[in-house]
Amino acid sequence: MKIEIYDIRKDSIAKDVWLYSRPNLQSANSKEIEGIDAPINDFPTIYLKVTSTIIEREIIASFRDHIMWAQTSRVQDPISFTVSPSVMARNGSFIDLCRGEMKRQKDSGVRQDEYRMLMPLTADTSYMLKVSPRLLAKIYHQFKYLSKINSMFTESADSILQKLIALGVQFDKYSWIDVNPMLKLIDTGTIGDYGVVYSKVPFSLRTHLIRHNILSVKDTIVSLIRGGIDSMILGSTIDVQVAADRNVWESIYSKRSCWLAHYNMWSQILTPIADMFGFSDSLLPCENGICPYDGDARVRYTDADPGVPCPKHAKIKSISMNLQEARDQIQIENRPEFWQEYVK
Repeated sequence: MKIEIYDIRKDSIAKDVWLYSRPNLQSANSKEIEGIDAPINDFPTIYLKVTSTIIEREIIASFRDHIMWAQTSRVQDPISFTVSPSVMARNGSFIDLCRGEMKRQKDSGVRQDEYRMLMPLTADTSYMLKVSPRLLAKIYHQFKYLSKINSMFTESADSILQKLIALGVQFDKYSWIDVNPMLKLIDTGTIGDYGVVYSKVPFSLRTHLIRHNILSVKDTIVSLIRGGIDSMILGSTIDVQVAADRNVWESIYSKRSCWLAHYNMWSQILTPIADMFGFSDSLLPCENGICPYDGDARVRYTDADPGVPCPKHAKIKSISMNLQEARDQIQIENRPEFWQEYVK
């Protein structure tokens, strides 16, 4: 893991906040305040440029208060992924196997979204990270814990520790709680207004779920780490249990069931949720007859976007299209049954 400090904002603000909260005080000891394990030390902000493995990035993303923006594989060929020298020395044959199969699938016409599922979880990824000193310390404690399970995290724990020392963060004053507790109870159903889904999903979906901070997510990521992360890819299976209020699920379902969205990856979560709450096409963002993504939808009728045009958009705009292609796409992407009404 490579970490570069990009910027530091308001490193003295914790003292200012402390004095503001206690107007009877005239002064305060900055060092004492900086050692308090409380939200006051979430006010200072550190911006970091990080390059790590995908699995390490996902451990950081498990801290639900993280703010991260990663480079997308859509601006670069995923086949050109890189790995660290230590990963190559440890598992070079598997890396070569994955790259070779990705190239074969690309050459045979397989879509990028599909062949990138072969990318190893030990591949490099780069991202910007916004953290507080307190959060960075807790991330360090998590990596230190994981290094006892798998030695590949030792180097990363050391890299984070060096930055904490350079920043003068009193990391030993901050408590640690495991943000990746093992999923034990397997259940699906409703509890009041909450919908809970258990499913085995591709790891790539886990990267989406964990970034929806309003979702409660438990999974078996530590089992993957313990069982041999070197042979895992984005398409590898992970057990997840996800819970949220009905209104939250409605919002997610509305966005993900849109024809322009990739529903297939989410289907294992959203299909049982739709059955629980009786969701239908009334939740589509174009229910009022106006497509909010009209520009993107129209590109589907041209060679500029190889995707299949939206059959509902075609009906709304009275545009002819190949309905058989849409029927096939419904099957391929496991789209909700209500889409059949638009391809008759």
